[in-house]
Amino acid sequence: MTENHTSPKGGVDVRLADCLVQADIHTLQAIARHYQFSCALYSKNEMIQEILHHFRINPQFQLEQTAQEYLQNPIYARLALHKTGFFAKEEIQAMFQSNPTDSLDLQEAISRGWLIPIRKYNGDTIYVLPDELREHLLYSVIDQMREKLVFHEDDENISLDKTSVLSDLHTFLQYTERHQVQLTVNGSIYKRQLTQILELMSTPEEIPVESWRFGYGRRFHDYPDRFALLYDFSYFTGLLEEQEVGQLIINSSHPWLQKGNHEQLQSLFEFYIRSYRRPLPRLPLILSLLIHLSESWVREDTVYEVIQHFLSDFYFDSKEQVWKQRILQMLHYLGIVHLHQETFSDSIHNWFQMSKLGLQLLLGDIKLSEEKIRPNATLHVHPNFEIVISSPTHPFFVELGRFAEMMESTESYLRFRITEQRVQDGLAAGYSLSDWLERLSKQTALAIPGNVERTLQKWSNRGIQKEVKSLIED
Repeated sequence: MTENHTSPKGGVDVRLADCLVQADIHTLQAIARHYQFSCALYSKNEMIQEILHHFRINPQFQLEQTAQEYLQNPIYARLALHKTGFFAKEEIQAMFQSNPTDSLDLQEAISRGWLIPIRKYNGDTIYVLPDELREHLLYSVIDQMREKLVFHEDDENISLDKTSVLSDLHTFLQYTERHQVQLTVNGSIYKRQLTQILELMSTPEEIPVESWRFGYGRRFHDYPDRFALLYDFSYFTGLLEEQEVGQLIINSSHPWLQKGNHEQLQSLFEFYIRSYRRPLPRLPLILSLLIHLSESWVREDTVYEVIQHFLSDFYFDSKEQVWKQRILQMLHYLGIVHLHQETFSDSIHNWFQMSKLGLQLLLGDIKLSEEKIRPNATLHVHPNFEIVISSPTHPFFVELGRFAEMMESTESYLRFRITEQRVQDGLAAGYSLSDWLERLSKQTALAIPGNVERTLQKWSNRGIQKEVKSLIED
């Protein structure tokens, strides 16, 4: 096995020559046949020399796709922006299976020499995109995208808005420490106190009207977008605790409070990625693209045009709303991008630019690898206590019936509803609600809404109280 070259960054360069030496003869033959080499197909050495010579005199490795295919097929960007160039067999298969077009399949990528399957000592197969090819592919994809964008030269008169999300988070925590923050039976902050808290924030937000809001966090349906992110971060990190007596308390000794501003913001940004990439699975890919597309001021509608193929509608959010509200606006709230608006006589143009802070975070230790596709993540828990499964053969189907009753069954989906009576029946039958909720959270594609989680706990407590009372009376 040829020794890999150590890169200046401390990683390992995956050179084409090393990959070809480790490839089996069938892979080399597929590449030789694709490019119609005249070498002997039984000699590994001859085929390796021919392939290396071909790629040296064709530095762009003859990418035959059109510019439009680069923009419409996400797989090119996903390959080019991968940080290591190493892909597990399951990862690469899932990537190509989710490919929305037929312009490139896995076998074709192998035949072109873009991906080299290599068998490891333990018998597993990994797929490698050599560094030389990955670099050329990245330049090709980014160049095609940038040609479609409208840029704005830096203007010193543009006032750059600084992020205040950390100070607002600390303000919220301090308010919780100094006041008795009461929670409703569903676990949300009473509107009177919530209004007071929102008035203390540097970014004005209105309490959302009652509507179908879910998917972007545990308390997204109760609170406005920015504050919902701060609240969920505080809850899941343990900074705040929702007590059963209906009060919100702060953990004033939490280690997060002792960290510096950069570390605090980094953990908040990572939480945003984890929370939002479940409804937006290609969020890491889009963030990686923005590093290359928004170093200068760029018009946001032109960026949307080149990345819209990586987006999809999410329930009541259109692709454009996902881009503007769930990605760009949230990045602005976090200080990752700066926003600027120009008004003309007949139109309004919105511009944005990656901030220095954003570049530091995105180029640092933030984990931008795409979440592994979960084939069973077709289960959704809604704030109205309904559970919808879009796969009738879902493995959790039987267990759902322990604490939820089926309301509707079609060829394409099943609809369940959690009721207090069903919960009490399940508890009486000896099933554990806490275990069921834990397994449910691992199956659902999105976070279980906070009101559902809290109400189930309340119903469970009632069941225990009834059981204790029954034992005493007996």
